[in-house]
Amino acid sequence: FPIDVLFLDNEGTVVKVKTLKPFWFSFGGKGSKRVLEIRSGSAAAHGVKKGDRLLITEIDAGVDATAA
Repeated sequence: FPIDVLFLDNEGTVVKVKTLKPFWFSFGGKGSKRVLEIRSGSAAAHGVKKGDRLLITEIDAGVDATAA
């Protein structure tokens, strides 16, 4: 299944957004230090684009984050 890949710098700023098909790969953008893989189409659905800064927080493993 395809996925969206968000390449992030050390501060959580998106440096590249790429949708990848199964078994495809991509190199990160300049300054990319981290990768976040999410469901295909999620980046566009939430308006995530290059230059956005993401705040990633810990989720309690006992809570279903999709249940809300």
